[in-house]
Amino acid sequence: HEVGSQNWTHHYPQEFQSLHGYDVQDYLPVLLGFVVDSKEKSDEILFHHRQTLAHLVNVRYFAVLDSMAAAAGVRLTAQAMGNAQHMICDNIAAKGSVRRPQGEFWAKHQHGCYDIKEASSAAHLYGKQIASAEAFTDAKYSQSLSYLKTLADYAFAFHLNELVVCASAYQPWLDKVPGNTANGREYCLNRNNSMWPLSNGFWDYQARCAYMMRQGRPVVDLCIYLGSDVPNKILSHRLPVIPEGYDWDVCTDDALLRVLSARDGRLQAAGGMSYSVLVVERLATLSAQAEAKLAQLKASGLPVYDARVSGDYALQNFLDSLGLQPDVRFRSANLPENRLFFAHRRVEAARTMVSRALAFGSNARAWGAGSNAREHFDIYFFSNHSAETFSQEMVFRDSQGKVAEFWNPLDARRYRLQSSENEAGNLQVRLNLAPDEAGFVVLRHPNAMPLASLYRSDNYSDSVIEINDDWQVDFLLAKDTLSLLMPKLCDWTLLDDERLKYHSGRAIYHRFFNVAKIAENRRVFLRLSGLHAAASLRINGQEVGFIWCSPWEIDVTDYLQEGQNALEIQVVNQLCNRMIGDLHLPENQRTTFATTPIVKPGDQLLPAGITDAVELIIR
Repeated sequence: HEVGSQNWTHHYPQEFQSLHGYDVQDYLPVLLGFVVDSKEKSDEILFHHRQTLAHLVNVRYFAVLDSMAAAAGVRLTAQAMGNAQHMICDNIAAKGSVRRPQGEFWAKHQHGCYDIKEASSAAHLYGKQIASAEAFTDAKYSQSLSYLKTLADYAFAFHLNELVVCASAYQPWLDKVPGNTANGREYCLNRNNSMWPLSNGFWDYQARCAYMMRQGRPVVDLCIYLGSDVPNKILSHRLPVIPEGYDWDVCTDDALLRVLSARDGRLQAAGGMSYSVLVVERLATLSAQAEAKLAQLKASGLPVYDARVSGDYALQNFLDSLGLQPDVRFRSANLPENRLFFAHRRVEAARTMVSRALAFGSNARAWGAGSNAREHFDIYFFSNHSAETFSQEMVFRDSQGKVAEFWNPLDARRYRLQSSENEAGNLQVRLNLAPDEAGFVVLRHPNAMPLASLYRSDNYSDSVIEINDDWQVDFLLAKDTLSLLMPKLCDWTLLDDERLKYHSGRAIYHRFFNVAKIAENRRVFLRLSGLHAAASLRINGQEVGFIWCSPWEIDVTDYLQEGQNALEIQVVNQLCNRMIGDLHLPENQRTTFATTPIVKPGDQLLPAGITDAVELIIR
């Protein structure tokens, strides 16, 4: 990556001979591109050379470093080998060699970038509790917390359960904003970001999700074997067509030969993890040892789908022939083109389930209570990675006799979901998720964990009260406060006053409104569907919480009183607008400063403030 790739060590010939049984020094010209003996023999030498390099990287570097760190009382987290693949290595085995395997996702993340899937696969195969990720790399001041959340959701759906922020720019000044912009890479998750004062919910959300994704063991049906050759990593075009409703991990030679075994018709890994089916990738190259292990697993009764023989498109038929049902399946045959991602974990409840209270902030609801019953809980993380609402009835496998709840990581509230049983006794649950919304569906036995203050999400028709006109808005400028009466809510960038048009930072919306008495079986939510970019609420002088992402609403029932109520909404937008405005001013009149400029003339202003209806939704 920074010093070039290494392909030799002092003891390399001895290491090569111990692995492959012959002297590599007789074939050194092959490493320079010459054919020795035959093309086939030369290819075999190169194949063994790559395997040796990958093996040594794991056992002489990552494993040794992890052992030394542990002896010194230091926990090692490593992006082994790293998404850049700058050196010949077995990515999965390397990640399995360290205490905390880590992948990465950037602030511009493409579908099919599976480095984070490699990290979680390694954690599952080698019995690691934590699957980590370098997170939000190169996040920009123009990006909202809501957008960054969608990236975190993508990672959680890939079984990641630790996010390590990359990075937070060092800020040596107290009077310069944004200040240090890291040579233009920005690294905007720092105290100089205008959204920082209202980012509590962003961090609490990640903490709750990571906590839930550390419970129990992952439930994954398919283990896809990538083959013996290296370098290797997950590549979309090499994967078989994975049927909807099944999750998958990947493995390589190290796990296949050392870790995996057949037991009771399942593929057993470390730490109690197991899979239903082993899938051999279509383009996989197998060593003689791997072919022998594959034959042994088949003889032991393990279902093995070999895409080298059967192709990429017949996996569904193979699973059907086994009688295996999807972990989650949809009842509707006409599925929308949504991208619903999921991850499933099962908790054996011989110990207390989710017994630690998650108390984040003064108004958080604890996910407490517990059960000592010997039964299991199923935890599903669902992410609607789409701009469309998701609303489908789903069937959960092995869910007989359970109830379904939605656990909301935004505010730690739990709701009972409507469900019924199909002919097999499995739960049919209707799940509704707003665009880019995510959360947990928890399946449990009804008497295992009684809930206080639980209310059911029955199909009441929503009543809507709009609060749109006559707002007083106080803009907190750099040196003073400017108050404005807004007859109608509007985008700040459309205001004539350039101090407000280019404002970045806080503004406080004030208004009184009236509500009638709320029925005991109803809840009231305040929705800000036109919010740019984050807000905190106070009702009748009490702190309610934060709104910063889909579904852009918060439960305010407990803060309302019959009759008149005082509403205060503090809004923050992105810093870019003020920086763009400063380009039109002499330097001595500017309020922003960047070591490396991150805006330029002609950049578009971002929508700011509350631009659409403020609504009270009664459910």
